[in-house]
Amino acid sequence: MPRSVLTATDPRERLVRRAARALRSGSGVVRVEVPWPEAPEPLAWLAAQTNAETAYWHGRDDGLCRAALGVVHEIAGEDVTARLADAAAALPEGSAYLGGLRFDGAMDPAREWAGFGEGRFVLPRIELVTHGGETTLALHALPGHDTAESLRQSLADVRMDGPALGGSLDFPVARVDRPDRDGWHSAVTDALAAMERGEMEKVVLARRATYRFEEPLDPAALLARLTEAAPRAFHVLLSDGAGRRFLAATPERLVRVDAEAAWTEAVAGTRRRGDGPDARFFHDELAESEKDRREHAFVRDFISEALAPLTSVICVEPPVQIEAARVRHLKTPVRATLREGVTPLEVMTALHPTPAVGGTPTPAALGAIRQLEGFDRGLYAGPVGWVSRDAAEFAVGIRSGLLCGADLALYAGAGIVPGSVPEAEWHETEAKLGGFADALGLEG
Repeated sequence: MPRSVLTATDPRERLVRRAARALRSGSGVVRVEVPWPEAPEPLAWLAAQTNAETAYWHGRDDGLCRAALGVVHEIAGEDVTARLADAAAALPEGSAYLGGLRFDGAMDPAREWAGFGEGRFVLPRIELVTHGGETTLALHALPGHDTAESLRQSLADVRMDGPALGGSLDFPVARVDRPDRDGWHSAVTDALAAMERGEMEKVVLARRATYRFEEPLDPAALLARLTEAAPRAFHVLLSDGAGRRFLAATPERLVRVDAEAAWTEAVAGTRRRGDGPDARFFHDELAESEKDRREHAFVRDFISEALAPLTSVICVEPPVQIEAARVRHLKTPVRATLREGVTPLEVMTALHPTPAVGGTPTPAALGAIRQLEGFDRGLYAGPVGWVSRDAAEFAVGIRSGLLCGADLALYAGAGIVPGSVPEAEWHETEAKLGGFADALGLEG
């Protein structure tokens, strides 16, 4: 499409002019923003762009939505967490890096995850931000690098419309499961044998189901379908900068930090959600399951112990049940007051991986995962979210997939503890994949 000409009333031109003034007086990252009450739906706006570098975050509880385009600064490669902490501390008010970390930083990335490396976070060029009923268009620029003319040229390529996302997806032409059903049974049986030997108490084993389509999929349109299937979730879209996209509709928060306050949660123990009378049956079965209560307790106790050195007050609330697209979980909310000087990334590092996605004890569980799963999790079950100057929020990257052109790899796991039955755990992971199956028009 031809490059548009920015008029004086165009939000993009207003951003350029404000940025030009700020660049003359600033020495660090510049952020300017303008109201955009007539903005299109954020995911539709992203889908309209031709720039391959996009990112998206929609909070589960606070409604904060960031639809991001382009990159002003990237943090990737080695020592991502330390470099991210330094860069975030220098950000202006309202700015945040978006990205995620690998589940297992000790493993070298497989080819499909290489672009994400140990982790990848970006400060976007332009953002469509909605929060508290208001919508703004924001721009980041760097003194000594960006000029009014260079910004004007880059923003001229940004589409300002957002056609409605709709239409049906083609049916996949193939599905490959790793491990397959026999391999899964073998892996769960080996894990249970290790528990009998006293090597670990719990491990979370995952599966990867790769669907192949005839044509490449639109990541924004796909995430829109996932959002409809799982509205009470964190919705995430991240790019590796080379065409691969990680997307998630995850129900689970790893941690939210705002100044000295922190919120996290233990989520473990699963049943089908059920409809009508079945919903009460599965609710009661989960509530009364000794196996699921034990699995949940591993996560709750781990979180309390991990937070203890970093906090002055911890409040563990009574457990509740939450519903996702096809399943329900036990959840225990945890609130804490951080000690002076503790940063959001310190809290995130202390909590990941919880036994909800790894196991316990953690070293033994991670060793079992590397040995038994047979694939690279990448960002699956890793921390994904945003980091600002004095706040951050990370979700756990479950109910997620990696989109590589016409291939969509979906991931789901199950907590294995003494008493687990391989076939039942297979069906649990199939139910967790069901949210994606619903969005794709498949049978789960």
